[in-house]
Amino acid sequence: MTKNADGLSSQVAEAMLQRIMSEEFSPGSFLPSERELQEEYQVSRTVIREAIKLLAARGLITTNSRQGTVVNPDLTEPVKKAMRLALYRSNAYIEDVVNTRLLVEPPIAALAAQYATSVQIRQLISLSESFKKIYVDPSSDTYEENRKAWLNNDKQFHKLLAEATQNPILPILVEVVHGLLWHQASIIKHSVSLEHHNIVIYQHEAIANAVASHEPEKASQAMREHIEYGRVYLSGLHQRLIEFDDDI
Repeated sequence: MTKNADGLSSQVAEAMLQRIMSEEFSPGSFLPSERELQEEYQVSRTVIREAIKLLAARGLITTNSRQGTVVNPDLTEPVKKAMRLALYRSNAYIEDVVNTRLLVEPPIAALAAQYATSVQIRQLISLSESFKKIYVDPSSDTYEENRKAWLNNDKQFHKLLAEATQNPILPILVEVVHGLLWHQASIIKHSVSLEHHNIVIYQHEAIANAVASHEPEKASQAMREHIEYGRVYLSGLHQRLIEFDDDI
């Protein structure tokens, strides 16, 4: 491609990006065909294809040769991946992640106690109850299955708390920070005692109950105790963050 064509592809990609962000092209929907886009933007098929490649590289769309081009349902995922990568490369330690959680999550719990909807409260209580059904025993044949179920439940619990603040930025931040911690191989393989299991169940239950009863200070304190307990339990893990590819 010529330099001029490169610039034209970038301009078309930017115009399409604006339409995606405004949800003219909504998440999960198909983009118009290459021919339709050609006619609309008055450019060659090569320019359209390069523009689509630019958007795909940013994780905004997915191209299927048989079905067409689809706007990705979760447009925040590219941002979360970029943030995770930046933090992995920042020479941060696991302790830095825990300290960040202490700054962010107790106020989130307090806000959730103020603004959570009745539906969100029911979901939060349900997630806290679900922990009781999952025991992650490293010696068990079902260890891997239970580990993934526990981590997924934990992820949903903390993300829902952030959503309950009604601040759309906080769930993204919590997913990034929380994911950095629980995707560390050394933590995932850490031994889990029955006593630890029961303590963490109680802590999640205390947070959920404080939110349900609309007690911000109590919710904040319960979250702080939960994170501080985790710090002590994982006190031997003084190491840098490592990128760990997991499907949780």
